[in-house]
Amino acid sequence: MAEEVLRTENLVKRFGGFTAVAGVSITFYEGERIGLIGPNGAGKTTFINLISGHLKPDSGKIFFKGVDVTKAPPYKKVMMGMNRTFQIPSIFKSLTVYQNVQLAAKKAGQPYLVDKLLTMLGLERVADVKAANLSYGMMKIVELAMTMVSNPSLLLLDEPTAGLTSQEKKQIIQVLRTLPERCTIVMVEHDIDLVFDFAGRVVVMHRGEVLSDGKPEEIAVDTKVREVYLG
Repeated sequence: MAEEVLRTENLVKRFGGFTAVAGVSITFYEGERIGLIGPNGAGKTTFINLISGHLKPDSGKIFFKGVDVTKAPPYKKVMMGMNRTFQIPSIFKSLTVYQNVQLAAKKAGQPYLVDKLLTMLGLERVADVKAANLSYGMMKIVELAMTMVSNPSLLLLDEPTAGLTSQEKKQIIQVLRTLPERCTIVMVEHDIDLVFDFAGRVVVMHRGEVLSDGKPEEIAVDTKVREVYLG
């Protein structure tokens, strides 16, 4: 059986009187490709923010590789092998592609990975281009490269294809398919067809809870999921 990478136990996050994450208990395993879906306000991004340390839970526990990281800040989780991207690319637009990845690599103590990653992700041809001059899709790929220099065992992607053209979406998915098999990928995404094509496991959230969890073909015929999306 695959090794456990991340486990949450009764994770709860409230904003005033609104409960964004309502007692989520779930486990992710090494090498899984997981699509995290649900309607707007389901709690998906809040859940990712809790896991990555950008938000603190009101209650519950988060275990990463068997270690309690509930209160650990984001940089410690990155050092342990967890990294993430954001809905809006977090890159330095005044720097070149190479400089962006190099900066992230130095911070992660992995300077030798820069050229390898640029080649792997198809960025070597734009290495000397300023990030500000890239398409939105290319910016997202640069951000992905910046997260990969830390050699993550868990990669959290928050809407990686939002705002992209069909061609850019295909490019992102092609890039994700080149990532190491051992790396567990959790992708928050609204494009259901894309999720079903990429993920081997789909988790559906609704009103802060896990509504359904299974293979894409199981989720596709789940009546509870259909009701949530179709009303």
